[in-house]
Amino acid sequence: MAISFIGQASDGGTGTAISITHGLTILEDDVIVCCIGADGSGTTCVDNNGANSFTEEYDGAPSGNTMSAKVYSRIAGASEPASYAFTLSVSEGFSAMLFQFRGVDLVNLWDVDPTTTTWAANLSDVTPLTAASMSTTVDNAEGICFICADSGSATFASIDNSYLNENEPNGGLRCATWRKNWTTAGATGVITAIPSAAKKYIGCQMALKPSTVSNIIIEVATGPWR
Repeated sequence: MAISFIGQASDGGTGTAISITHGLTILEDDVIVCCIGADGSGTTCVDNNGANSFTEEYDGAPSGNTMSAKVYSRIAGASEPASYAFTLSVSEGFSAMLFQFRGVDLVNLWDVDPTTTTWAANLSDVTPLTAASMSTTVDNAEGICFICADSGSATFASIDNSYLNENEPNGGLRCATWRKNWTTAGATGVITAIPSAAKKYIGCQMALKPSTVSNIIIEVATGPWR
């Protein structure tokens, strides 16, 4: 079955403290994905969510880049906090974007893992900005495209391949995420995003794996058997 997109939230600014007050109704076993872009290639990130901690999927940058990217995931428990917090190692411009999904495979979250995705990068000011192609292995994988531009002001005018629900907070580093259900497994092709001005960038695609578990209702007969 296809994954359901439930909602999104974001935070952006300059400093070390990231706090995403989401305003979402999160149910147990929903999957939360958080993408963080920060200025500085050596800027690392710490999860400050205590008992509601996230799994770090990626925290780094392509070699020689001036930005860094972080991807986190969490399977929600019975009670989730109103906000999620992370701390950067250095005071930098950042953008943090959060997605809420339902119907994800809870044993194997990722069809295309962000730790093994080829991250596209360019250290020269260019346009368009690209995210490398990925190959999904199952139908209805939920794609997430994540691109960071080395700017606090450039905006993204468009993205191709029918990606939806842009999440682009106003921050010290301009980043954006988009999502798309890939109904048929296979190569997605390179994704291009058009910024308002040519910029250095990093970008990637990743995909969540849909659950194969269906809810089965069993009716129990009462009364005498015939």
